[in-house]
Amino acid sequence: MKLILLNLVLAIISSFVSAYLILVKRDRRSRTIAFLVIGASLWTFGYAMEMFSLGLSAKLFWAKFQLIGMAMTNVMPIFLAYFFERDELVNRKSIIGMSLVPTAFLVLVITDGNSGLIFS
Repeated sequence: MKLILLNLVLAIISSFVSAYLILVKRDRRSRTIAFLVIGASLWTFGYAMEMFSLGLSAKLFWAKFQLIGMAMTNVMPIFLAYFFERDELVNRKSIIGMSLVPTAFLVLVITDGNSGLIFS
């Protein structure tokens, strides 16, 4: 129970941090790290709720919910490029390229009831 509470507190704190980054800091780097923190927050919240849930269908829902946060953490290479001041590596083509696999995976998760490829 303490682990669930710890995860929920961490998700709430990271949500406040990302809200601060979005509202106060208004540059590309801050938006990128805010998106990364929101993804980690969703992932943590989904994990806590999965541990808290009792039924199998609820656990499956929260496991799928976690995958949204996992896909959002895909912006880490963009953040690292900004952090190391390699802004020329971040362009529309690289962002679309890095978004293809997580987007395809989320589509597979959403349509998993028909195919059974992810959760069988």
